[in-house]
Amino acid sequence: MYNRQEGIEKAKASYDLSIFYKDIDMDSSLVYAQEAKELSLSLKDYSLYSKSLKRLGVIYMFTEKPLKSQNYLERALRNAKDQKDTRIIADIQSDLGLLYQRQGSYQKSLVHLTKAYYYYYYYYLDKKPSPEKHKALNRLGILYLTTKKNDKSRKIYNEAIEVAAALGPKQEIASLINLAVLETQTGNYQASNLLYEEILKKELSKNITYQNKIKASYNNLAFNYYKMKKYQLSLEYANKCLEIPTAKLFDSQFSDTYRIVGNVHSALGNTKKAEKNLIKAVSIAEKNKFRESMIKAYQDLYRLYKKTANYKMALDYFEKYTVVKEGVNDENFSEEVVKIESSKVIEEKDVAYASLSKEKAEDKKQFKSNIERIIWISSIIFIIILGVISFFIFQNKTNLAENEKELSTIKLFALRSQMNPHFIFNTINGVQNFILKADKFEAYNYLSKFSKSIRLILDNSNTSFIRL
Repeated sequence: MYNRQEGIEKAKASYDLSIFYKDIDMDSSLVYAQEAKELSLSLKDYSLYSKSLKRLGVIYMFTEKPLKSQNYLERALRNAKDQKDTRIIADIQSDLGLLYQRQGSYQKSLVHLTKAYYYYYYYYLDKKPSPEKHKALNRLGILYLTTKKNDKSRKIYNEAIEVAAALGPKQEIASLINLAVLETQTGNYQASNLLYEEILKKELSKNITYQNKIKASYNNLAFNYYKMKKYQLSLEYANKCLEIPTAKLFDSQFSDTYRIVGNVHSALGNTKKAEKNLIKAVSIAEKNKFRESMIKAYQDLYRLYKKTANYKMALDYFEKYTVVKEGVNDENFSEEVVKIESSKVIEEKDVAYASLSKEKAEDKKQFKSNIERIIWISSIIFIIILGVISFFIFQNKTNLAENEKELSTIKLFALRSQMNPHFIFNTINGVQNFILKADKFEAYNYLSKFSKSIRLILDNSNTSFIRL
């Protein structure tokens, strides 16, 4: 066993070994990065933990596992922000920008690379040139180049060259290559070739990094001469490129070089050689899952078979080209989702963020439950109020009907009380008496008074009050 300080030194050594192996053996680099991550987490060295997560994200990016890469880089960013380490934040933003750029998500890439750019220029008080700053500038320049914003790309590359001048030949060569690619894209093949020749004249060491830069220069010169229709020169530089051994990480350059050779032979009418080299390019790209190289190789084979009237094969490769370009039927993507979801990727420091998300989800659920409860209670109260109002309206109508019935009864009773039977009987007897006496005048006068009295009684029965 070792004490905490010894443990931290071991974790740092593992991290440094992961960096050392990054251009030599990606598998070894991955093992050391995992070790650095586990040790730094157990020893609560969260700054080194962020760097280790970032390193794992970069490894998975270059081994074509974008979901794992994104997962580790985002975790690294959260931890770096928690530690307020602006330098590592800027580096991670730059790596996320490159990841999205490789996936073709240029808008997201621009957001992260721009953030990295401003972190490097406005958050660092010393503002000294650094390899990370140079890397971020180159990536931003490549993004602008990819999206055909050549003027912005040139401006960024010039800034990168100024930073590279203070850093050394490694960064300077990277900037020269990027500037040469810009010249190629704008059709200035001669200017591009001069930049590559300048790189090849430099006395460089034999380490893998410089060898890969030389290899890239030969490959790009082969492409330029192919576009200039100087096919023999193109083949010469392609062969020089293929003679240089490379790390697995840079196998995509072999695929691109075989593509160039295949296209040269196609232009020269050597169909068999063209087919052989393009199929080799496809094989390397598919084996290493280099998406961009696969797209280009499928497209080249489609064009070759179409040119030679082999329409069945042309259709097959056109379908492959379409599927990969549009991201359809991506089984690796689904498998990677399952792996990430089933693996334990959140560890001690990340648990706090996971808990916070869980609490937010529970709060949201509780809030929703409260809203539903309020709606239910409000609905019940509304129904009760509606019922009470309906009851009072019904009761009022019932009372009104009963009152009207009672009033009618009273009126009838009053009429009956006024229309006394004895009074009517005596009056009719009086009339009869006058008739028997043959006193017509008195009978008529008596009957007239009686009719007026009956009429008055009936008129007064329709009013509530009678004036005396």
